[in-house]
Amino acid sequence: MIKNMKPSIILSISLLITCASILCPFSDASAQGQRRGIYGDWNISSQMGERTVQSILAFSRNQDGGLEGSWISFFGATRLKDVTFEDNQLGFTYVRRGRNGEVSSVFKGTIENRKITGSLNSDRGESKVTGERATRIPRGTGNWTMTIKAGEREYTGTLSVKADASGELAGEWSSPRGVSPVSDLVVSRNELSFVRTIKTQDIEWKASFSGSIQGNVLEGVVKSERGEAQVNGKRHGGLAIGTWNLNMESNQRTRKQRLRIHSDLSGFFGSMAIEKVHLDGNKISFKTP
Repeated sequence: MIKNMKPSIILSISLLITCASILCPFSDASAQGQRRGIYGDWNISSQMGERTVQSILAFSRNQDGGLEGSWISFFGATRLKDVTFEDNQLGFTYVRRGRNGEVSSVFKGTIENRKITGSLNSDRGESKVTGERATRIPRGTGNWTMTIKAGEREYTGTLSVKADASGELAGEWSSPRGVSPVSDLVVSRNELSFVRTIKTQDIEWKASFSGSIQGNVLEGVVKSERGEAQVNGKRHGGLAIGTWNLNMESNQRTRKQRLRIHSDLSGFFGSMAIEKVHLDGNKISFKTP
């Protein structure tokens, strides 16, 4: 059950979700290499009469290692049938519910240079489809609560890592003592490193961090001219981050939908972007544009 959902509101939807009881993992290809071949998300545009509709095509491996896919839009997440991909040629059947029953459309197209081109054909005509691979959010983004252990003392701060549209990373460190700039920020595979510039009164010095990311936990060592110390970090919102399959009930009808929450707590509800997910205990809320 999804609370506070108003089906009549199209451009502004609020949801409150109890994570432990209604969210289930959706098949996700990221662990198998989202950037390889066809696997991962593709942002597509299709012509529906005079309208241009924005959707997402998501491809992954099923439990048997075969190729499967979903067509994801505001109206829900629909499993594709007969998905094939060979020599850059993509084909599948997309069955959606229309006003007068189900409409079955066959797609044929190509994937080249990170772009999809093709058309959907049904007994109602042809619809052109174009798209490109969705931008992947870098692994280290988000807000991290960092605990530094130096001898018997502990210090805490928040490391904030953001990525721009091209994937370039920027960060800062904030604590009760103020905000420190972070430079040379690098994420490679499961490794994260950066240099923090610290200013105490008239003295400025630098500390370098290197560590490893394991899910929503960051562990490593910070080194400076003053010595070195162990650092442990925990990413904010770890309970919600991931890809989820929702069962939505409204007007005596149940439909599937996908919710994807990125490590920086942005994401997508269906094909609609979410700027920020808010957490309150084990409940999340967000608003679409």
